[in-house]
Amino acid sequence: MTENNIPPIKSIKSITTSSETLLPFFRKKIEKAFDTKIYDWYGSNERVISACECDNRSIHVNSEYGIVEIVNSDGKNVPNGKPGIIIGTSFNKYAMPLIRYKLGDMAILSNKTCSCGRGLPIISSLEGRMDDLIVTKDGRLVGRLDEAFHESIGIKMSQIVQEKRGAIIMKIIKGNNYSNEDLKKLDIGLKKRLGEDMNIEYKFVNEIKKVGRGKYKFVISKLNIAKLYQD
Repeated sequence: MTENNIPPIKSIKSITTSSETLLPFFRKKIEKAFDTKIYDWYGSNERVISACECDNRSIHVNSEYGIVEIVNSDGKNVPNGKPGIIIGTSFNKYAMPLIRYKLGDMAILSNKTCSCGRGLPIISSLEGRMDDLIVTKDGRLVGRLDEAFHESIGIKMSQIVQEKRGAIIMKIIKGNNYSNEDLKKLDIGLKKRLGEDMNIEYKFVNEIKKVGRGKYKFVISKLNIAKLYQD
């Protein structure tokens, strides 16, 4: 819509997104194209958690839907403000209850209350899937790499593939306004977060394949992240 100067559709008053992590630059582009606000929703097919944004962009957990906990790799609750693994216990699955079901996603719970008045618990950040993490040479686990792309406006789409520690393959689809500066800025941004010793191979492609149910995966990791997180 932006590239073809298609005006916003006035009848659309708001947009609800779900199913994959809404990265900040995705939100910015969608809201600009439609000239309206996104209300991101987080849930699961297993029906153990339901959380949605309010007008203040606070992600509220529906406490009547189930119990949500943020835990470490040993299943112990982590303090609010610290990242951990989401587990949920459903209140609405009577035939097959799911108790402390691990979703494989990571998030941070907040200590704050929201001025919207709902009073429900707040997820301050959805960190994405555990297998969205990149492993550096020194063993650090790094997520939320979308910020490295903010200045590379000529890159239409990208995907990170990691097959071994300390090395990634960056697949890139060029946009119409792509220039070599986009790659230079991206390289600086990635190495700032992953370390100067990170081995980055850039590949320009025409297509990035989607995974099950048509989802786009920003990171394809072939490492045992769960074991590394445990360590």
